Amino acid sequence: MKKGWLKRWNERLAGSAEEFEFEHRFMNMITLLAGFVAGVTLVLNIFLEEMPHDLFWIISGLWIFFWVEYYFSRFRNMLGLAKWMTTIILFPVFSYIFIINNGSQGPLLYLYVVFFLLILFVWDGAPRILFIILFLVNIGFLFYLEMWHGELIASYDAERTRLLDVYLSYLIYAFLGGTILMSAKSNYIKERKKAVQSDKLKSAFLANMSHEIRTPMNAILGFSQLLEGEVSKTDKSFYISTIRENSQSLLRLIEDIIDISKIEAGQVDIKKSEVNLTRMLEEMKGTFIQLLSKDSGRKVELICENPSPELVVRTDGDRLRQILTNLLHNALKFTERGEIRFGYHIEAPYIRFYVSDTGPGIKKEYLNEVFDRFRKLESEESHKIHRGAGIGLSISKNLAELLGGKLWVESHWGKGSTFYFTTLYEPAEPVIHPGAPESPVFNKPQARRKILVAEDEITNYQFLESMLKGLDFQLMRAKNGKEAVDLFRNNPGLDLVLMDIRMPIMDGLEATRIIRSLDNQIPIIAQTAMAMEGDREKSIQAGCNDYISKPIIIQEFLELIWKYLDDQLPDQAN
Repeated sequence: MKKGWLKRWNERLAGSAEEFEFEHRFMNMITLLAGFVAGVTLVLNIFLEEMPHDLFWIISGLWIFFWVEYYFSRFRNMLGLAKWMTTIILFPVFSYIFIINNGSQGPLLYLYVVFFLLILFVWDGAPRILFIILFLVNIGFLFYLEMWHGELIASYDAERTRLLDVYLSYLIYAFLGGTILMSAKSNYIKERKKAVQSDKLKSAFLANMSHEIRTPMNAILGFSQLLEGEVSKTDKSFYISTIRENSQSLLRLIEDIIDISKIEAGQVDIKKSEVNLTRMLEEMKGTFIQLLSKDSGRKVELICENPSPELVVRTDGDRLRQILTNLLHNALKFTERGEIRFGYHIEAPYIRFYVSDTGPGIKKEYLNEVFDRFRKLESEESHKIHRGAGIGLSISKNLAELLGGKLWVESHWGKGSTFYFTTLYEPAEPVIHPGAPESPVFNKPQARRKILVAEDEITNYQFLESMLKGLDFQLMRAKNGKEAVDLFRNNPGLDLVLMDIRMPIMDGLEATRIIRSLDNQIPIIAQTAMAMEGDREKSIQAGCNDYISKPIIIQEFLELIWKYLDDQLPDQAN
């Protein structure tokens, strides 16, 4: 919806809601209006030809002061300075103008009412109480001065001049006070609507999350129960594959919820490194072709348009892959037939990526809503209800902005959609990696390798035990960090430690520090469900050599063990 001219000018002068909180926008407007009022007052008193020289210089000084305050508050983001300076300077200035401008018979008492409203709106807590007390003391002092020392109060030369000044000033101050009250009312209405909308979104989100979690869990629990009975080899393979796919779907949902929480908290860090963009896109193409092959009902061709045979850039590869994955999943979700194209163009200083589909498209009135959190626009053409939390596009938009670009969509109803996003283009030299080792051939080690597994959950330990079964390892289990330290001390010759982090009595980080103080050589791998931002770094800082997060992918885990034991382990992933 197009904004009205009044709202557009208000955002230009006071700042938009995206730039400033309401209090800051309000202070911007107050300093702007105060500068305007000071200017009008200056012109008004010059017109009346009754302004004393000292009053002329005071109002001129105020006019300059408020414009400077507006500049620092609006354009230099110095809200605190503007608040303190404006409030403090107005007490002596208003008192002096009160004395030289006919006291209570002049216009200053009306301005004091507006000043009091300003104190209530701008300040909170102890400063508000302090300024209210100061205001009451100030008013009491002026009353005493005018009551018992009236000769100190300068009066107008003519009643006509006094009436003109009072009534014109009254209109100006009424406008200023009305603006304050209208701003407060407008903000209250906006906040109330936002709270109601937030409550509705929260309820819809919880209902959707319940559905999105229960759907894969139903498949996981259901097919797990079927595996308990006698099943054919073909059925068993299908059941296991279904359990794996739904587990991955559930994991993606959990990761999306964690990501949106980290974005809201401002805890997402961008970690740039050299990324082979050509290789990344080809790998993603292979992954999504496999997904398409599992759905025979979809007649969709996936086309990767890779204009460079070998392009290496500096960026956060994980976040870039996450955006592209979200957009490709979204395109795949809504496209039943036709094609999906994805690729990039270099438009220095940016790279512009795109994902284009021949799905139903998005109606024009919904284009601004697709990036709203928890918003799901279902396909009206197919009348299908698509799975998803409705936060993937919102996450992608935020990540694109963190990468120095933006994300947007162009769509024609009935013809398809194209999502674009940009990131900063930082070319890098190709990284030359040593040749990959030949496929490992398993040879049993001359002596059995001893592995200490610190894991408090019995099912997690049983999974590790089953995974390493047949590799002739000797496993020892510690149920907490203290047991891990004791077992390490009492069993010299250990070859590897697999360390869980969150355990009772003593956590894995403390146990790692102690073990590392006893032995600086033994490999320690953190294997933990603590997979938030910074958890890897904490593990490494405590003394772990490496880190793998749960749920564990078997092939990745075995390759990690192989890396530190130098044993050629067989491929156990299948």
